This record gives sequence, C-alpha cells and structure tokens, in this order.
Amino acid sequence: MRFGEKLRKLRTAKGLHQDEVAKEIGVSRRAYISYEKSNVRPRKRSTFEKLANVLGCDTEYLLAEDSPGTLSGLMTSASLITLGASMINPVVGAFVGVALATESGIRSLEQKKPKEVLTYNNDMMLEFEKKQKQFRAAALGIIITALADRGVRCQMGDKACLKGERAYPDDFLVITDQEISSWWFIFWAMDPDVDEHAQIFLPDRADIMFSRFSTAKADPGRKASIVVDDVSLFDELCEIKGRNSYRGNMSVILIDTENAQLEKEELLSSYYIDADDDKLSII
Repeated sequence: MRFGEKLRKLRTAKGLHQDEVAKEIGVSRRAYISYEKSNVRPRKRSTFEKLANVLGCDTEYLLAEDSPGTLSGLMTSASLITLGASMINPVVGAFVGVALATESGIRSLEQKKPKEVLTYNNDMMLEFEKKQKQFRAAALGIIITALADRGVRCQMGDKACLKGERAYPDDFLVITDQEISSWWFIFWAMDPDVDEHAQIFLPDRADIMFSRFSTAKADPGRKASIVVDDVSLFDELCEIKGRNSYRGNMSVILIDTENAQLEKEELLSSYYIDADDDKLSII
C-alpha cells in the first residue's frame, strides 16, 4: 500500500480532517495534502512519529517502503541533481545543479531514510519565488543602509555590463573609493515547505551556493557574498572556510529581516593570502 493511501485510510478511520492532522504534526495543510495525494514523504523521522501518534499506528508501518513495483519514495542521484538545481534557483537551476554530484551529496542521499519525492505545483513555486524576491530586496536594503552608515558610497550595478562573465550574481553593487569596487551577491531565504520535502541537506546546499561563484574570473577588486537568513545555513557555509581553493574575496552574510539588521559576516576566502577580514569586510 502506498504511503498516501495509508495516511488517508488511517485518518478517515479516526474521523479526522486533513487540517486537523496537519495542525497536530506541525506542518501546513498543503504539506499534509501532498503526503496523501502525491505520496510525498516527510523529511524528518519526528514527523513520522507524530503522524503515527495522531493516527494510532506504529511508526515503522509508515516508514515501510511501498510495495515492489511502485516508484514512490525512490529517487536516484541523477534525480537529486535535478531537484537540487530547482531548489537553489528554479530559473537558473540547470547552471548550478551539477554541483550536487559530489561525494558528500551522494553520501547524504544514501544515509537518508526514508527517501521522498518532491512534488510542487505552479502556485507553490510562485510562492517560493515571491519569498526569495522579497528577501533579496530586504537584504539589499539592509546592506546598502549599513554601507551608508559607514560612509561608503555605492549604487546598484547593471547586470547587462557583465556580459561575457563566466558566473553571474543575483545583484551587485558598484562601490566608490574603496579597495573593493564591485560587490556581487546571491541570496537564499529558508522556506519551511521546501525544507520539509526537499532532499537537500545543509552541507549540500552550502556547497551548491558556494559553487555559484566558482567559475568567476579572478578579480582582486571584487567581493562576492552569499546572503542568507538562517543561522544553521550560515554556520554550514562558514565550515567551507579553509577547505576551498577559490581564489577570490568571498564572505557569507546573515540577515535578520524581522528586525531589519545585518547580524554578522564571515570571510570565507580572500584573493590575497595575507588579507585581513577588516579590510575586506566593508560592513
């Protein structure tokens, strides 16, 4: 019996509505409906345990794979590469997806049980894109304000002038009268619905984001930053420091959009071996 069928039969037998079960296990109604209708499996074992408690069954019964011959719950490493691309940026996913074919990504996939399939409809993807754009705008505003407070002059750069570059930022600033004349950014806002279903672990996501700049031409006058709103992802990106061969100035920035402030910045790589953080951390 498929996972979704198990949930539906157990829920109806208990006389529960979908929104009631969703509330009890701490997920959105939309997420729970995807469990039943799309056979999507939760990412966390704790969610399985909550489901078993609410529906009055054994956790192992829900964890058990579907009957032989079905594809539900299975995903190959090739599928993971495609999924990883769409999760980082559905628009340019094909560019970054290949970075998932790493030893750590495959190892993480093998360790993850049960495996699940991510199913998204257009409305969900549009909502995801909307959240990313909102974070991008808010984060840029916070960074520009922080620069102004320190007397650093800047203006938004025109991405049309980057034609011919091997890598592209989401946005960039042109800095005036500083060691760094150009500052590139990529952004990622954590999304609970995505993280509940996506088969991408934090180390994999951190590696993918870092790789966005890996093909950029070396330029001592340019700085690149990965801007995030999640402490765990920030810490994971900090782990890349000291174990990469990127020749360029790169940092990770943690933004608190709720309080409209820049929490902290960590230098991950520098063009010059003896470069200090203060010189490259404009903020």
